Amino acid sequence: MGTGEEVNVILKPNHTLLDPDFDGYKLNLERLTPITKSLNKPPAKVNITGTSYNETKQLMLFNCLFEDRFTFEKVYYLDTNLNAHELFVVFGEIHNNIVTKMSNSQFSASNYPSISFSSKDLAVIFDGGKQIKFYQTGKRNIPKDETVSQWKLLATFNFDHTISSVLYSVGHFVENNEHLFEFTIVTANNCSNDELQEDSQNVERKTLLTVRKFLINACTENAAEKCRINFEGSTFPETAFLNDDSTLLQVAGLREFKVESKETAKEGPFKITCSQNEKFLKVDISEIKTEESDLQVKIMSNTLKCVDKKKEIDLIEAEFCSQVNAERCNWSLNVEERMLTLMLEKEEIGAVWRQLFMTEEWQNCVYMISDDVASSFDEKGDGDMQNKPYNIEELEGCDDFSATERSKWQLFELNWESYSLETGEQEELMTCKSVPKFTSSLHSHEILFSRVLNFGDMPSLCLRHDVDALLWETTLLNNQSSSITNPWQHTMTFNALGYVQASKRERKFISCAPSGKYAAIAESARRVYLYLQPEAIETTLVNRKTGRRVPKIAKQFVLTLDNVEDSIVGLVCYNEHLYILQLNEVVVYSVI
Repeated sequence: MGTGEEVNVILKPNHTLLDPDFDGYKLNLERLTPITKSLNKPPAKVNITGTSYNETKQLMLFNCLFEDRFTFEKVYYLDTNLNAHELFVVFGEIHNNIVTKMSNSQFSASNYPSISFSSKDLAVIFDGGKQIKFYQTGKRNIPKDETVSQWKLLATFNFDHTISSVLYSVGHFVENNEHLFEFTIVTANNCSNDELQEDSQNVERKTLLTVRKFLINACTENAAEKCRINFEGSTFPETAFLNDDSTLLQVAGLREFKVESKETAKEGPFKITCSQNEKFLKVDISEIKTEESDLQVKIMSNTLKCVDKKKEIDLIEAEFCSQVNAERCNWSLNVEERMLTLMLEKEEIGAVWRQLFMTEEWQNCVYMISDDVASSFDEKGDGDMQNKPYNIEELEGCDDFSATERSKWQLFELNWESYSLETGEQEELMTCKSVPKFTSSLHSHEILFSRVLNFGDMPSLCLRHDVDALLWETTLLNNQSSSITNPWQHTMTFNALGYVQASKRERKFISCAPSGKYAAIAESARRVYLYLQPEAIETTLVNRKTGRRVPKIAKQFVLTLDNVEDSIVGLVCYNEHLYILQLNEVVVYSVI
């Protein structure tokens, strides 16, 4: 793939996969009989205290049941002692086996532990704090006998600080060396910007997304982080995943991520800064001796000019990359901090500025402006309800797009050219580069869930389009050229699921089977809703209102769990079985 400019993609549904005549789901009163098994030890649980709204939401919606994307046969969970359990069904009976013990102590971390499957026989376990362990699992298919295959520990790695989550991992053997492994993992960490930048003055919460390469020596049980690429965002991503050779990273969330960069400055007596969540451009003039009365700032439609009237010299003279509404722009000077603040409004409403200035001398003084910053130039007033053309209280849940206005789906090309196994033997940690390749604005397209459709593939993303839920699969291959203009293809539709899920106020998890034959919505306790794809019927059925013959029926099941007071903490959908994890038992339904 080439390293061209970022391509903005418009997601266009395949209309042959849409059904405008969908007649709704029909409640089936047939009772599905579950298989249950009590748990000796409950899943590890985090006490949610003293966190922000985004962090609380992230913890409350954490799925404690982990699927194996390479087999679609077993599911896994970690108990309060961080023992890894495998669960599977054979002849109508649930088997619960411990495959490895990560720790002998009681779980007490502030984040949820997790299991990530890196290949058909490799896995990574995160303890919820500062430690990850790399395992060789062997084949993870359901055994023909009752033997339990124990996982082999390859190495342990301890971070310098607490990690919020391990989102994804890819691993493989190194050729010609059976004791050497290479893992690439994606971690996310909630932190304040004063942790990211020591000289930062404003403390606000940020998310640091990091792609890390590890070299594992099984003989010495040594794990060394050799290379990393950092991305910075303002909210926790909904999902993030890699392709099989770790050259592509996909991130989807309520805000965009960008390659981490310190605030840059023009070499000279002052600097211009514009961080991701700042609404205004700031010019630090602390080293300029110009008095306030001598400073003159002119904001014209296409030019910014700052002049020292007394000395008759130009301090700043730069051309904007696009026009601004000069009459609505303003500036202010903080005398104590010697900080000049500019308030700019774009002339073209809705346009996204990728840089601030056109001239080469100034264009790098402000790092690529994100939508958070660019959209703030459009704001008129404080964005109160009275400025909106509608009343949010009058809208249904699935019609409120306010939460998704800045949602992004991004695909980055990861450049590991400076890293090789030879450089991996070095002690120093390398920082490699990333190029944003594709991005799509998900405005009004709520992110519902991500799902692996084929063994070992990257997950597909399910988005709400109007009332339907559409699955988008990544079709971009590793060896394809830069001529590709759209890497995402609409491959599956769940009729009216976007509308249905919005009506479930207590919904906690939502997913679907890899084959797409059904989707499931789990509430925080008590109920799980099952929605099957339409099936042809032999008898004649007519819609009473329209008089139109109904050729297909889409069934709906309401699954009420026996232990109604027990919280639902995990959900995994396979083609034949639906797994539901509660604090005290696991429930499995056969879906045929």
